Amino acid sequence: AFAGTSGSAELARKGTAILVSLTMILPAALLCNYGRELCLIDVGTEGIKPDDVDFATRMFHRRHVYEHKGGEADEKYILDSGDASVRPKQALHETQESAHRLVNLVRKLAGNLHRGFHEIFPPERGRIDAYAKRQSVPDH
Repeated sequence: AFAGTSGSAELARKGTAILVSLTMILPAALLCNYGRELCLIDVGTEGIKPDDVDFATRMFHRRHVYEHKGGEADEKYILDSGDASVRPKQALHETQESAHRLVNLVRKLAGNLHRGFHEIFPPERGRIDAYAKRQSVPDH
């Protein structure tokens, strides 16, 4: 995925785009919870500041621009994301700070999603113990 990168800026752009693509479900779930309120699992905002919700929303919209528009902002991106810092046809850029912030936010969202999932489907202790027992038996 990183073959043929010409420098650290391009590597950071590709890395951010790949990371955002892989993790788009978490910001999408957050948007679903606070936009339409139709989700089964409440991702929740535990440990997440309001400006981080805005950041996740912007990164979710940027993922689309990186993936489908070659990294150039268009009117739809500006309208949907509310990002007033760019103009149409302007290339989007990410910083090391924004990549780190995204990773930290995705970690928090994943934890919230995990807890929400287990509120709906509680782990069964008996099955967990049986699995652990099977794993501890050496192969013959």
